[in-house]
Order: sequence, then structure tokens, then C-alpha cells
Amino acid sequence: MVQEPHHLLQQKPQAVLFDWDNTLVDSWQLLHTVLNLTLKSYGMPEWSEEEVTARSHRSMREAFPHIFGDQWEEAGRKFHQIYQEVHLDYLQALPGAEAVLTELCRIGVYLSIVSNKTGKFLRKEVEVLGWGKYFDMVVGATDTPKDKPAIDMPTKALENLPHYEHSKVWLVGDTKIDLECASNFGCRAVLFGVSKYGHHEELLPMADGYIPDHANFLELLKGYA
Repeated sequence: MVQEPHHLLQQKPQAVLFDWDNTLVDSWQLLHTVLNLTLKSYGMPEWSEEEVTARSHRSMREAFPHIFGDQWEEAGRKFHQIYQEVHLDYLQALPGAEAVLTELCRIGVYLSIVSNKTGKFLRKEVEVLGWGKYFDMVVGATDTPKDKPAIDMPTKALENLPHYEHSKVWLVGDTKIDLECASNFGCRAVLFGVSKYGHHEELLPMADGYIPDHANFLELLKGYA
């Protein structure tokens, strides 16, 4: 069953805004590899997988100045170069994700992606998986003036849904940034996934609901039929 807290998720949502990395696709190995190759090219120490997990949730334009200082834009170009070369080799949907998207579409829920991944890479990954048919809008980093946790992304993601109630919109993601974005926007914050480093336990108080995996998500959706 879906784990607590989930009492605010008992009503079918009008719209679901999904984070992308580690919510719909498994991205940690890719991010760990590309970031460390970038760090290495600048003579900087590599990060452990746990460090990457804990520190890599903000968009590049917000995170890289803290890592690379005045060289952050150049480092960003290096990261993008490496990422573009390898990201499709690592692309892997999380188990059950497509079944959840299919069911959400079947019951008439508006779907969008709100990701701090650079928009051009995000849309390419959606295209390669053949998932464009599920989403009314795909919003990535630099598609809006500000990235998550600002409200710009969810605002844009709902442009094709003229009338909605914030309480019937879910923002589903695996990080603190996602929960903060939902709170700032005024919609339901749904924490997704299981962190092997225990970070999710710290985030549960911020969430309106928690769904550990897509099998549980699908079980929840079947209750709306």
C-alpha cells in the first residue's frame, strides 16, 4: 500500500507535474559519471555517489557557481559536452513508470514534466523513450526565468490547462527542491522514491504524500477508477 502520509492524495488529481531524474528515469549513475569527469578536468576531487545524491538537485546555473566559482560557465559547457556524448547510453525508465503515465492519461489527468535538467536534453530523453504522447508540457532548466524551487516552472507547465485548483495539482519528485517548489506554488507536494542514504526520512514532514515506487503509485491510481 501507499505509505503515510497520504491522506491528501485520496482525491484524483486534476494535474500531475513530474520531476524527471530519479522520479521517472534512473539518472544517478549518469550524473555521478558526468559530474566527476567534469570535476576531474578542472583538477578537483571527485564526489562520492552519496555526495552527488545530496548536492545535485539544483539547476546548473544555480549549483555550478558554488562548485566552480568564476569558471562555472566554462565548466557548464564542459559538462554539457560530456553529457551530450553519453546521456542516451544511460537512459533507463524506472520500473513501472510508463504504466503509471498510461493510467494517468486513461483517467484524464493533465501531465507535465518540471525538471532542473537542461531543456534540450530533457526533451531528447522524453523523445527517445517515446513518452512525448503522455505530456501536455515538458519544462526544463532555462525554459523559464527561474528554475525550481521558484514557481516559474509549474506555472509554465500548466499553461495548457486554463482552469485548475492548486489543491488538485500534484508535484511529484524525489528531492527537497521539488517539495519546496510545490510549497511555493501552493500545490500538493508528493515525495517519491526510496533513498538508500536515508534522506527521505528528513523530507517526509515537508510532504503532503509519499509514494515509494511506481507499483504503489499505480495501486493508488486504481482506487480512482
